[in-house]
Amino acid sequence: MRAVSRSMSTIHLRTLRLVLAGAFLLVAIGAAPSRAQLPCADADGDGVCDDVDNCPAVPNPGQEDTFGGPAGDACEHPLNVVKVKIKTGTTQSPKGRISTKGDYILAGNEQFLGTGNVTIRVIDGFDIDVTAPAQDAGNPDGIACTGVPLRLKCRGLVPAVSAIFKFGPPDATGARLVSWTAKIAKLATSQIPQEPVTVIITDVAQGLPFGGVIHDCFPRNGKLTCKEF
Repeated sequence: MRAVSRSMSTIHLRTLRLVLAGAFLLVAIGAAPSRAQLPCADADGDGVCDDVDNCPAVPNPGQEDTFGGPAGDACEHPLNVVKVKIKTGTTQSPKGRISTKGDYILAGNEQFLGTGNVTIRVIDGFDIDVTAPAQDAGNPDGIACTGVPLRLKCRGLVPAVSAIFKFGPPDATGARLVSWTAKIAKLATSQIPQEPVTVIITDVAQGLPFGGVIHDCFPRNGKLTCKEF
């Protein structure tokens, strides 16, 4: 009987060891990272992979994007929007137009390239979202700019766009105040515009976006006028 008991004990011990070994193996397999969980490139260390980070050079774990542009807030430069007018049109009568005005600070180590084309985007508080794209090989009717270094003129055909950028003298740090005006015409936008209005201007060559919003608006006769007070 003692021999049988010892044999049974030995079997139970071996079984227990196998069970424990299997359990440890399952735990190890479960803990092993999958291919999708492996570390990725994250230059700014904010926990968001560079290929999906909307500002890969500046930490912004929340990926805030107030103006809805291609870059997050952390990578967008502030744009001071001082005046906006929006008039609606229709498909049958595309006479809608948008005019904007404002300024921004260009740091001493930055350039708003006169040879680089720009995009201009205007978004209202309801349903208007108009983008005037830059000219490139696939869009010959987009915005193209000429003239440097103190005055930059930009024009586009579809939609009809005209914009002017004026560069002020540099201060002690090399920074300059840049004032701008832009008009987008021949629009079929029929929605009634509402505040606030957001304007995003992007230097395409450098991927340098400037974004700003204006809240002081009032509607009248199908138009929306916004002025900074």
